[in-house]
Amino acid sequence: MSEELARPIEAAGHSVRLFASPGEFLDVFHPRMPGCLLTEIDLPCLTSAEGLRIRSNDSLTKISIPVTELTTLTISKNESLADIDGLSDLTTVWDAEFESNDALTNIDGLSNVSSFASLVIDNNDALHDLDGLHNVSEITFGDLIIDNNDSLVDIH
Repeated sequence: MSEELARPIEAAGHSVRLFASPGEFLDVFHPRMPGCLLTEIDLPCLTSAEGLRIRSNDSLTKISIPVTELTTLTISKNESLADIDGLSDLTTVWDAEFESNDALTNIDGLSNVSSFASLVIDNNDALHDLDGLHNVSEITFGDLIIDNNDSLVDIH
């Protein structure tokens, strides 16, 4: 967790301990340790993968993965995830699904993708625009589904 996220938690009266890596956390972790673990995803060495599924991580606030190619991308049920800007290196995606990410306000991290085989954007309550799709010129195989995004005010 970054210091920018730690400050408001400390201001609310909670103690915060930052770890530089998962290994550093695991070195001191004990199963009976009280508290709550907040994480960010940062995988600086991953550049391509068959699939990436990020699902049901209630405290996840950001994703930073310099991946350029994915066959399948699923980001769903991450209650605190506000944006996917950390996926801005992504250029190739076959199938993508963004579902039930309550705090997701934009998908600007997809701005370098030019086509999808299929794309589903469903039930993201805070999503207000699709500007991150401005370079998409085709859906090559499947469907483009945009459904039940309560704050979406503009599709162009």
